[in-house]
Amino acid sequence: MNKKEEDIVYRNYVVAFIDVLGQQEYFRPLKEFKIIAKQDGLEEVLAKVDINTAYRVNKFREDFEVFFNAIIEERPVPPSVPAEKIETFKELRRANIKYKSFSDCMQIFTPLQVVKSYTVVANSIFGMLMTSGEMMLFSLSEKSAFRAGIEIGIGIEIEKSEVYGPALFEAYRLESKIAQYPRIVVGNILIDYLNNLSSGTPQEENQESLDISLCKIMAENCLNMITEDIDGCMILDYLGKEFTRGAKEALGKEKFKEIAELASIFVASENKRFSKEKNVKLAQRYYLLLQYFLKNKDNFS
Repeated sequence: MNKKEEDIVYRNYVVAFIDVLGQQEYFRPLKEFKIIAKQDGLEEVLAKVDINTAYRVNKFREDFEVFFNAIIEERPVPPSVPAEKIETFKELRRANIKYKSFSDCMQIFTPLQVVKSYTVVANSIFGMLMTSGEMMLFSLSEKSAFRAGIEIGIGIEIEKSEVYGPALFEAYRLESKIAQYPRIVVGNILIDYLNNLSSGTPQEENQESLDISLCKIMAENCLNMITEDIDGCMILDYLGKEFTRGAKEALGKEKFKEIAELASIFVASENKRFSKEKNVKLAQRYYLLLQYFLKNKDNFS
């Protein structure tokens, strides 16, 4: 099918690529059965496999949707906002985030194309970071782990809620080649973009001062949730003070503490399990993750 020229629209996107870990390993017990047939023990094996594979991936998608909807939910306009400013107020609080699940992976993205205000872009990036970080913590508390990469690049929406192109490839590279263990790696181009917004630099000649000011605030919030890891990679600091402050407001302090403690217990148990199995690679990776949790333990409550 030939596309019309006006339908071929490449833009800059912020893309996050998420990969739920361990799925191939959990499916390994099915290898000896080859195909589904009347074989002794197959049903029991399928039941055990499913709880860690299809069930877990579906649960991840359902949980993500809950966090995602909480981020994009339109909140009531305060009574103090004048009637003639209500639409502007709503626009400046809006986020334009899309996502698509496939297999044990997910892409989350927002276009950098601006219709009315750059604040929408800054809001969207903030929303992507918050949702990804909350999901990381919640997944670990549910005894599941993922890696992610997030970066800016060129892409095209080839289907509804699906972006394709270098932006996706780079986010995937950060996840698959750089992250190594359960963490969210943030790309340099995205950090440069946030630094530019946080400096108060006008993004276009006639950008309104309110838009510039709000972009600056949101970009600073995003940058405060990013930190340098021990290997020099920039990561989402989902247990840092700035992130946990926002997460506690969204989830409640007691709920956040409960989730963080459960996640910490799981990380410690995985480190212990892989060490006992002499799986040096995974033991080292969960050791690094455990150190991150221990370093930020005071932020749990």
